[in-house]
Amino acid sequence: MNRPGSVQTNLLFARPALPRRHPRYVTALVANQSLGGGASSRLFHVLREERSLTYGAYSNLSPRVAAGHFAAAIDCRTEVTSEALDGLLSLIRVYAEEGPTEAEHVRSVKNLLGTFVLGRETPGAILQDEVTRLLHGLPDDEFATWRDRVAAVTRFQARDAARDLFAPSVGVLAAVGDAATIRPVLERFGDVTLWDSDGPRR
Repeated sequence: MNRPGSVQTNLLFARPALPRRHPRYVTALVANQSLGGGASSRLFHVLREERSLTYGAYSNLSPRVAAGHFAAAIDCRTEVTSEALDGLLSLIRVYAEEGPTEAEHVRSVKNLLGTFVLGRETPGAILQDEVTRLLHGLPDDEFATWRDRVAAVTRFQARDAARDLFAPSVGVLAAVGDAATIRPVLERFGDVTLWDSDGPRR
């Protein structure tokens, strides 16, 4: 989307992943936590804290009933769009090949186990779990066994999930910012469709 004169670029990479009821969903969730699931993740640490390229850098899984996708997003200054995008895709590519370090994996599992409990302190949250279970056709014990299944994920299983579901060899890039500046950056990766007030155009 063209935003003439913008001093900031919003970048999003997305690719197909898996539906919520897939047997590897929990493993993929653990893998994503290490890559971009929070402020202690690799994307945030390298792109924001080490290199100061972005205001934030995160990734997530969006599982649906029939399918789902993996996405990673950053917000950066317009003048560093190219460097930030290259950094984002490079980090995802390396992570998809090598997976998390042992320290990253241990930290991510601990984080997911802790936030699971905190996120279910109200009746409304528990009700939402039941709605999710019914909507996605999940087993009766889906959330009763959740913490055990998260704890059982190994670093190598997380690596394999990242390799299959996160690799940027397929997918799409979307950006919001000053088209005159960022379009040449995006054209390095393929054909670009520009959206502005008149709609889409090549």
